Amino acid sequence: MKKRILVADVDPGPESRACSYGLQLARRMDADLTVLAIVPEAHQTVHWMGLKERLEREGRIDRMDRALRAVAEEGRKIEVRVMRKIRVGVFDREVKAAMRRKPFHLVVLGGAGEIQEMSVSADLDRFATRLGEDAGCPVVTLSSKEALPAEG
Repeated sequence: MKKRILVADVDPGPESRACSYGLQLARRMDADLTVLAIVPEAHQTVHWMGLKERLEREGRIDRMDRALRAVAEEGRKIEVRVMRKIRVGVFDREVKAAMRRKPFHLVVLGGAGEIQEMSVSADLDRFATRLGEDAGCPVVTLSSKEALPAEG
């Protein structure tokens, strides 16, 4: 069975440390890579959201889609199958939902300690620990500010 890696980030893209690390690991492990971009949901429903907020959200989704396409193109260059998904919601809930739909062998969470869009007031590292216990697979958190682990 082919290994599967999930990269979940609020703002993924080709320069994202989580996406770069996920691509490196997918290449080394000969694994499929799923990149999950999570657009934070507004406090208002879409129907009542003002035009400005709706346009800003659509613009962010468009930018994310272009960034995820670039990640998928990079994956093709290194012979990694990259699936891209965009979800609107709360970060921890969307990651858990993705984990319930398909089992993964490894999860890489981007923005360690920096993601504010969580359903409970817990930091990302505690969420990652619980997620790893529930999913039964390793979970790696990468800050957008720290260096990538060395290749080799």
